Amino acid sequence: MEETKIDFANLPLVEPGPGVRWRGTVGDGKRLRVAEFDRVFVEREWCTKGHAAYVLQGEVELAFADRTVRFCPGDGILIADGESQKHKLRVLSERATLFIVDL
Repeated sequence: MEETKIDFANLPLVEPGPGVRWRGTVGDGKRLRVAEFDRVFVEREWCTKGHAAYVLQGEVELAFADRTVRFCPGDGILIADGESQKHKLRVLSERATLFIVDL
């Protein structure tokens, strides 16, 4: 696979809903995003997609069906695809920035 530089600062800003915006790209079947969430963000439906993420700034928690896990800057997140790992993100700080790879 050829190396490709991704200049996130020059990618279009996507704002899919209140409290979330990102810049991202798709390559080799994976979506890479730098996403910014603020406290307005509410995930109404359970997400069943797999993700790998790195918390760059702020604090978030992920609610799973059986537990809640808090993540701070420097923490990595790895969530498998599927119903058994369904999750919802909640922002604990004023703002949180994550680098996310959708698996």
